[in-house]
Amino acid sequence: MLTGRVLEREGRLAEALAAYEAAVDRNAANPHARTAVVGVATRINRWEVADRHLRRLLDVGYQPARTRYALGRVAQAQGRTADAAAHYREAFRLEPGLEMAPQALQSLGIR
Repeated sequence: MLTGRVLEREGRLAEALAAYEAAVDRNAANPHARTAVVGVATRINRWEVADRHLRRLLDVGYQPARTRYALGRVAQAQGRTADAAAHYREAFRLEPGLEMAPQALQSLGIR
């Protein structure tokens, strides 16, 4: 993880992504390594990588509402509006105080 952080701070995002993915390979149960992968993958538009790791986080029950919200952001970035809306709705259902979810729905033109 440390190598990934250093590379990320230096702006070497593709290398940071590889380092974070190696950390996941070493310890797949570490949600922090996966969230780091997601963060960097979204910054460099590697949507399929972000989506895959978010789904694994969801499988293990890691912050379900926020993970659903993040899946919505990834789907929205890919132009998958219906999927994005479904994720945002589920995020809000799971955590009614998650104001980002209805705001994201509004950004899609959905109330």
